[in-house]
Amino acid sequence: MLFFLAISLHAQNSDKPKRVTNTYLIKNVNIIQKPGQMIDMGQVLIKDGLIKQVGKTISPPSDAEIISADSMYVYAGFIDALSHTGLKKEEEKERSRNSNPGNPTNEEAGIVPERLASSLISSSSKSIENMRKNGFAITHVVPKGNMLPGSGSVIVLNGNSSEEMVIKDDVSLFGQLKGSGRIYPSTIIGVLAKWKDIYRNAEIAKGHQSKYDLNPSGIGRPAYDDATKALFPVIDKKKSVFMHTKDHLSAHRAMKLKKDLGFDMVLCELKQGWHLIDQIKRNNIPVLLSYDIPEKKEEKKDEKKDDEGKEKKEEAKKEKEIDPELKIFKEKKEKSIDEYIGQAAAFEKAGIPFSFSHLSGKAKDLKKNIRQMIKSGLSENAALAALTTNPAKLIGVDNIAGTIDPGKMANLVITNKSYFDEKSKIRYVFVEGEMFEFEEKKKKKKKGDTEEAKFDITGQWSYKLEIPMPENEGTLDLKKEGEGYTVTLTSASDPDDPEVIENVVLDGDNMSFSFEVTEGMAMTISMDLTFTEESFEGTVTAGEFGTFPMNGEKISGPKK
Repeated sequence: MLFFLAISLHAQNSDKPKRVTNTYLIKNVNIIQKPGQMIDMGQVLIKDGLIKQVGKTISPPSDAEIISADSMYVYAGFIDALSHTGLKKEEEKERSRNSNPGNPTNEEAGIVPERLASSLISSSSKSIENMRKNGFAITHVVPKGNMLPGSGSVIVLNGNSSEEMVIKDDVSLFGQLKGSGRIYPSTIIGVLAKWKDIYRNAEIAKGHQSKYDLNPSGIGRPAYDDATKALFPVIDKKKSVFMHTKDHLSAHRAMKLKKDLGFDMVLCELKQGWHLIDQIKRNNIPVLLSYDIPEKKEEKKDEKKDDEGKEKKEEAKKEKEIDPELKIFKEKKEKSIDEYIGQAAAFEKAGIPFSFSHLSGKAKDLKKNIRQMIKSGLSENAALAALTTNPAKLIGVDNIAGTIDPGKMANLVITNKSYFDEKSKIRYVFVEGEMFEFEEKKKKKKKGDTEEAKFDITGQWSYKLEIPMPENEGTLDLKKEGEGYTVTLTSASDPDDPEVIENVVLDGDNMSFSFEVTEGMAMTISMDLTFTEESFEGTVTAGEFGTFPMNGEKISGPKK
């Protein structure tokens, strides 16, 4: 329930509130249609989840909501080429005591290629919301596990069920050179041997199946397990193996395996790929680089340090310089970090298209880390291609996503400045025409920058929200947390599901904050409240549903 608007938004016998409009006209926006192609101060019309028009001047339909972007920038919604986004939290399964460590079942050994990621997705997963607020609209999800965890699914990051979210199913086979602990295969040699064994057995099985399908006369009816049959599309090169290869050694082993067996492969989450650029280019192997890069520490001069501090720093510096081995080690480490950060630029220079995978990186660090890559020589066009056109082509959705063109899905990211600008913020994300608005977070004000409250507002307050239905009532609990406040909102209609909002800052007697709700219709709820010692009044804005009055009285808390 959208606890504040639970009554009004669910009052019409509907599982989901009706959208006010599904037509939007974005005006006065810099349109980055695709890497290297831009329309200055243009317009984008979206309707029914699709991009309808793109240009300088568009006549707005009567039902369109106008979004005046005021010189902002709009990009195609980012595409996550590989991750575990949206997966349910699986419970640990106890291994059977009767298991034979030398000959375990496929499930025990982590060999379940028939398992589809779409069957493991939860539409309410926080990871979906997290990826979306960082600009992503589509993701290629693969299961977690050991050697062969399962097959990937392409989903859109919006919807009330996994069925609604799936765009393409069974699009890839996710593989790893990862053992299964104390059962076979547990070592890297065992894993490589097992790969060859199951693949070649699947080739034999497929040959038998093909002969039977052509003419079953005189041929025994095929009876193969699901794991074996799941490899048939890989053998036919209708499905690629997305191989998790984080270092150059595992990438080298994976390429050797590909050469021996002949399947199509994508190297994924590569962190040390600069060693293999020539080999990768020669064999035309697609690459997903990791954006989980080390932070390069920049030395900052502190002119305020006294002479004594400077002398100690110089002495420490001289001591380090005396040790030649330490100096060599430090130089090698710095060179390795530089190569790591410059890996994307090296691939661009070599003419190898690449995308990013998200198995280890955090979405909130994406822009910061890409900016480091750009400082190390990566072009902004190549960085944008890695987020849009390249992954769209790789996972087979380039006909519906990856660029801002009429007829494609209305997946858009709107930023207040160029996305690659250090101070840019994402203000809107559209996922298949559904708008998600993100207010610019206010920085915490330092002591002395705000008016101090004349009274202590912590404690419990009642509230009444005046909506076009019977009033929605509940309690509002305020607690001091460090320099900020925590607000706990509890609706009388749903007391078992309170909403906790952290890091709320009070300026004098005014408190304002916002939070996201994802159940039902996703939207931003914003509150602006003004307090006295015994009461408060203000407003609540609920996305496109409008603004409603809210007031309340103090129930308990510190006295004057």
